Amino acid sequence: MESFLMKKQMKTLIGVTVIIEELKTGTTTNEYGFYSITLPRVSTL
Repeated sequence: MESFLMKKQMKTLIGVTVIIEELKTGTTTNEYGFYSITLPRVSTL
């Protein structure tokens, strides 16, 4: 899964931790607010 985070003022969020607790995985956004998480082929969130 890939996505990005932005503030209301259209500014990217750099270094934000994105966590999916149910899968016990997470990552942080890069300098452009983008992040990527590898998800299992079959899962329920």
